[in-house]
Amino acid sequence: MTLPDRAVLPRETEEELHRLGLLVEKRLGLVFSEKRSRDLRQAIHSIAALEQRPPAELLRDWTREGLSNAATVLLAEHLTIGETYFFREPKTLRAFEELVLKRCTGGNRPRRFRIWCAGCSTGEEPYTLSMILHRVLPDIRSMDVSILGTDINPRVLEKARRGEYSSWSFRGLEKSLRDRFFEHLEDGTWSVKPHFRQGVSFSLLNLADEEWPLWDDGFPPDVLFCRNVLIYFSADQRKKVVLRFHELLPADGWLLVAPCESSALLASKFAPVHYEGATLYRKQDAAEPKEAGVSLPGPRFSALPAGAMLDDAPMEEKPEEAFFSFEEPSFLAAETFLETVPEYREDEEPGEACSESVGACLQNARILADKGRHAEALQWALKARELDRTAPEPLYLAALISSETGNEKEAAASLRSALFLDPDFIMAHYALGSLALKSGRRDDADRHLRNAEVLLSSLPPDAPLREGDGLRAGELLQTVRGLRR
Repeated sequence: MTLPDRAVLPRETEEELHRLGLLVEKRLGLVFSEKRSRDLRQAIHSIAALEQRPPAELLRDWTREGLSNAATVLLAEHLTIGETYFFREPKTLRAFEELVLKRCTGGNRPRRFRIWCAGCSTGEEPYTLSMILHRVLPDIRSMDVSILGTDINPRVLEKARRGEYSSWSFRGLEKSLRDRFFEHLEDGTWSVKPHFRQGVSFSLLNLADEEWPLWDDGFPPDVLFCRNVLIYFSADQRKKVVLRFHELLPADGWLLVAPCESSALLASKFAPVHYEGATLYRKQDAAEPKEAGVSLPGPRFSALPAGAMLDDAPMEEKPEEAFFSFEEPSFLAAETFLETVPEYREDEEPGEACSESVGACLQNARILADKGRHAEALQWALKARELDRTAPEPLYLAALISSETGNEKEAAASLRSALFLDPDFIMAHYALGSLALKSGRRDDADRHLRNAEVLLSSLPPDAPLREGDGLRAGELLQTVRGLRR
């Protein structure tokens, strides 16, 4: 595929691109391997298109003048698009309840309890923890409980503060629990109930900065969640951040990272504490023997509420395993967040932006859809399709928009076209299976989900999925198997 001159970064800009990568690594802490360099190139194309500037000119200005705060924020928006959902990694949440929260009950209850969620993205994790705390700590109203979510991307923090989510954030969560924690809005989104917003706040913070502004009174967090963040850092930056985490936390403070990030803690000063398939990390005094592992009886609390909440209405009692059931398709479900997209006409142009690559078009489509500019988002997806008719990704993104706006027939057609171009496109198989489940076509659903399961089984569990927004093969495999039960 040949791009117009304005969209191409000339070969002689490779050195400038490398220098920009070093600047970004210094400012954001992100390491730039060969793949991440491609991400940086796409970010330059996307930002240049939105600003109506040639990419080479933008690259030249940044490398010569340095990265301003505004440029750093723009790059953070394009390079740190996080993917998360409510009650993610249930084994870790169960271990958090049993190893950490049980020490906050009864006579051991502290007056103040604080949690920092570093790299919180769109806020699902902080709100999840608020919901858990309200279940586990029956006298939470008499405590000073605070949950702080921070991220370097101001765009995702805006969504976190709104606390409004589409069905994609609830995959794996039983419908009755979604109704319990959230209020259904007229536009099809779901808003976190005010009860669970109390004590939850969000602020901008860069882990690569020398200063970390947290609580105004200077007190540290008791627990630090930093999941699926360290994997994007260089080895030196990971070591530096983990050391600062250890210095920040009080004695007996806890650090929770994603399972795929545990290697970053092997040589740290934290002591690993194992519980039923999950590992948490505890700060201990030098004189205290390290706790290599513990064996405890079954958890006293479910990671999701199993009994009455502090809300007015009692919650129906359910067995513990039901809270992780897959009662309904979690992907492309009925709840939507996009408005109806007007019909796209071939004679319409999305604007006077610079020409760009397929990746830049898709990035623009995602950003615009997230901001509610849905017609423009669809136009960018279709423009990506025009740039390369052999690429399945534009069809997949167009299918997501069609499904979210209620046009499931068009969504299914786009997904089938994507699979015609790439029969091994896992997310397309998964999306088609979920659509079939939603419409009651169990045999069709099982066929597509079976294809997805076979493909996922051949990948390492921590392998990222194409068009999965950070979703890992092992995570989706668990979901697919649940849907096929």
